[in-house]
Amino acid sequence: SFRVSRLTKLAGLQCSGGVTDDIPPSVPSQKIEADLIPVGGFESIDADAEWVLTPGLAKFEVEVENAQTGEYTLMVGGIERGTFDVQIDGSDSAAEGSIEFFSPQRGFHDLLDFDPRGELVQVISGGVTIASVTFPTESTVIGLDPDDDGDGVDDDDSGAQIVLEQRMTNAGVYPNGKAELEFETQGMEKEFDIDVDNIPVGDYSVVVDTVSKGTLTVAEKRNGKTEGELEFRSPAKAGYALLDFDPQGALIEIIDGTTTVFFATFQGTGGNGTGDDDDSGGGDDGDDDSGGGDDDSGGGDDGDGGDDDSGGGSDDDGDGGNDDDDNEGSKEIVRYRLDNLTGDPKASATAKLETDNEGVEFEVEVDRVSPGTYTVTVGGTVRGEIVVDQDDNDGDIEFSDPQEEDSELLDFEVAGQTIEILDGETVIFTGTFPGN
Repeated sequence: SFRVSRLTKLAGLQCSGGVTDDIPPSVPSQKIEADLIPVGGFESIDADAEWVLTPGLAKFEVEVENAQTGEYTLMVGGIERGTFDVQIDGSDSAAEGSIEFFSPQRGFHDLLDFDPRGELVQVISGGVTIASVTFPTESTVIGLDPDDDGDGVDDDDSGAQIVLEQRMTNAGVYPNGKAELEFETQGMEKEFDIDVDNIPVGDYSVVVDTVSKGTLTVAEKRNGKTEGELEFRSPAKAGYALLDFDPQGALIEIIDGTTTVFFATFQGTGGNGTGDDDDSGGGDDGDDDSGGGDDDSGGGDDGDGGDDDSGGGSDDDGDGGNDDDDNEGSKEIVRYRLDNLTGDPKASATAKLETDNEGVEFEVEVDRVSPGTYTVTVGGTVRGEIVVDQDDNDGDIEFSDPQEEDSELLDFEVAGQTIEILDGETVIFTGTFPGN
């Protein structure tokens, strides 16, 4: 007998015994999701499968919910690939369980040494198939129901959360009053909030494009101060008014009897993530209505030397110009949850892009990861590192334009770019930031 050993090691190739050994690193990243279809008698079961491929790493997961407790078998391509337990989750009464495969192998998870694409995927209990699907080969969401809990809301927290904020213009009836608008979307869920402060107690009409949409009640709170809020939501939910209109681009008014107290033309989404788009609240193009410029939607100075926001009392520094309490104007915040490829379901990473009339800030944050140094790439280019200390399990890196203290210069595009966080050469979080 004689010993056989490898004499060469090819750069970029890792022999793990997994499916990625045969997939070149140059192959584009891919994510495929599909529902498993319940078999007759098991219609209450929710089961789905997900395949994620990035350079040097592949993951395949099958998850089952609302099933009987016990042991389940996963078959892919007619071959048994593993077993997993379905148990009651401590947070509710629903039983759930999952099985994950990684290539290269990660922790206690099974090695992904098969390719599920194009294969029949089956979940079996007691020798009986309870759900199955022929897994797709293309990067499309096939039959996946984003509403996991049946309330009409997309429960996939890996989607983008977009928050638009804007200060309303004070018409001068109650000079010390303030009103703010916030529009938040994530998946199928949309919320639109109107908040007012420091105006007399009473009921006020909320009018959108001349149509009454509800009543905002202002009550006395602490130290004689007053507050009021009206919340809209879609899909409908108890305690909220129905959001049956699109606030973006609409004229929003708060009216006391027949007198307009606050008004604003609510901004739409905008900006390109580099701080050079006037319509995202970053500058003045002379005629935009998105806030932060020389218009009357954000309370700035239109050049007449007066305070255009409230009709008095808000120019704190006495310069006769801008409203010093309203420097933020309008703001857009986009938060995006990156796909977790670590193998630890508790680990997470988020990218956030914030645009207002002072500039643009971009932050990438990791949480519940091991101490170490992690590389951040945007659009395939290394942009910096996140250091997680021994005493912490989180860390972040910040960019800004104009550059601020303790942050890097934001001189690259974010919207529409692929963001990756790497541990060494292994991608552990990835996602394409919304936009463009």
